[in-house]
Amino acid sequence: MKKKKLLWLILPTILLFISIFFADNIYKSMNFGLDLKGGFEVLYEVSPLNDDELTSDMVYSTYKTLVKRIDVLGVSEPEITIEGKNRIRIRLAGVTDSNSAKQILQSTASITFRDASDNLLMTSEVLGGSVKLTTDNYGRPAVSLPIKDKDKFYKVTNEIKDKKETLIFYESPHRLLDTLSFLKNSLGNRSIAVCRELTKLHEDIFRGTLEDAYNNFLENKPRGEFVLVLAGKSESEIKAELEEEFSALTVKEHLKDLINKGMDKKEAIKTVAKMRNIPKKEVYKSAIDL
Repeated sequence: MKKKKLLWLILPTILLFISIFFADNIYKSMNFGLDLKGGFEVLYEVSPLNDDELTSDMVYSTYKTLVKRIDVLGVSEPEITIEGKNRIRIRLAGVTDSNSAKQILQSTASITFRDASDNLLMTSEVLGGSVKLTTDNYGRPAVSLPIKDKDKFYKVTNEIKDKKETLIFYESPHRLLDTLSFLKNSLGNRSIAVCRELTKLHEDIFRGTLEDAYNNFLENKPRGEFVLVLAGKSESEIKAELEEEFSALTVKEHLKDLINKGMDKKEAIKTVAKMRNIPKKEVYKSAIDL
């Protein structure tokens, strides 16, 4: 009898502890709103650059940008909605540092130019004036970036043009023909693989030269998204350009040009002999007076 009474005394205590344990886990897993969990709410008004008319595409583009920035914060269930024609409301629950979060959302984007290894080539300092939102020949939105430091921009882009590594571009169907034409005129008639809907069910790859690709898509209207895999500059192209560059120079003028560019005299003699495929002794004679 005493054992039964003791059991009835212990059992409620055990049940109480079990209830507290499960209630605590349920509480932790619940998602509370701003009023219970903390956070902040902000309403943005979208306005166009310059005096352009605000369009729904501009508002949606701003919406997508804000979504990407919210992803950086790691908020599990953000609320972001477009209200009316020009407003975007953001509600973020569970954000402890609201000032840092607002700074990320409101920060101004900075344009940088980088190579495939993520090395910084140029910053937005090469740009000048205001960015203009225009339309291309097909009526699609296009961004115009005015160049301030043309010498720097030319130097960097020219170095990229001369790289031997494979070049990869992502392009939309309505700009494909213009891009293929531009690449051929800028880089020559290199080999290219034009990949349509890469890794998808209807993947299709066209291989040939830039001219072949242009003619193919001139007859067959481009559809879908494209990845362009373009051959880098070949050794034969580089050699031919170098030969053309120094063909108008005498050996002495060639040496002088390299030395003026910072190369020491001994290295310049080796370089000229190799580039012109002539004995070093012959080059050395021309270098005596330098």
